[in-house]
Amino acid sequence: MKKLYVVSTYYHALISCVKQLLNYDTADIICTSYIPDGKSLSDKLKESGIFEKTYYIGKINEYEPLNKFDYIFFYHKKNAETIEKQFTIDLSVYDEINIFHDNTWFAHYLKDKRIKYRLIEDALDSFKYISKSNFSFMLNNGCVKSALKKFFGIGYVYCGYDKCTAEVEVNDKRNIEIKRFADGKLIEVPREAMFNALTSKDRDILKSVFLKDMPEIIPNNTVLLLTQPFYTDKVVNSEKEQIKLYKQLIMKNTSEISEEQLVIKPHPRDNTDYAPFFPEAVILDKNMPVEILLLIKNAEFSKILSINSTAAKFLKAKSYFIKNLSEEKR
Repeated sequence: MKKLYVVSTYYHALISCVKQLLNYDTADIICTSYIPDGKSLSDKLKESGIFEKTYYIGKINEYEPLNKFDYIFFYHKKNAETIEKQFTIDLSVYDEINIFHDNTWFAHYLKDKRIKYRLIEDALDSFKYISKSNFSFMLNNGCVKSALKKFFGIGYVYCGYDKCTAEVEVNDKRNIEIKRFADGKLIEVPREAMFNALTSKDRDILKSVFLKDMPEIIPNNTVLLLTQPFYTDKVVNSEKEQIKLYKQLIMKNTSEISEEQLVIKPHPRDNTDYAPFFPEAVILDKNMPVEILLLIKNAEFSKILSINSTAAKFLKAKSYFIKNLSEEKR
């Protein structure tokens, strides 16, 4: 069997690598320009030898409809043609295509061409919280308009609701918010078991790809803050507001006399420079998947703080303070 993985975040790439290291089938991978410094990641993946072929695809422009009539009746055909002028990889050679987000240009192309694919959860347990994220618009609300759009093929539907989605792979099927329109397609593949199955050689390969230069930290004396790109995604109105949220989170959950070290791991799409606002903190490279910390520091952190970050649950800590944005704004 020949597989293809198409990734648009470092987490997607990491999970693809782990799956392939545990798999005997051959596979290729496509890194897209959604990934910050994606070309560098693509080069490292090529050097690792995990995949047979590694591709980096730059920005792809989708078709812009002339009017509503053009959008309703001709968009899918014209969009596929537009993408095919820029994307020349032959997808017919693959027995299985894996994507992690079905609102990207590549996912749209698969839907336009009615090519079957497997949808893998975008982040750890993200389908349990998607209604509270900035991707909540992707949920089918069950109204007549959504049903008509799906029936007549107008625009796109997501999260396993369309006929192109063969399976939806998740970490844990319990309390999945997409169950009502992806039920019967859900496949549970626990991430913890996947990582536990890696050999020491596998872990070294992953470190060679994903580990960035980082200072020495002592996990059991560390407060780890995981950020989200709230300002970049226009969820908050300013960078100042984003900084204020994280300062409040830290003040509420740490003591002024604490000797614990504050370590900040920014989200890859978070462009905020935290150093001037937290001069005492160690700032980790944002283009390093936080999950790699488990491979190099298999120990408990003192505390993990986050707002809207599901990755926090993947790491071990004595205590977790995981808030959603609405709670923290009160």
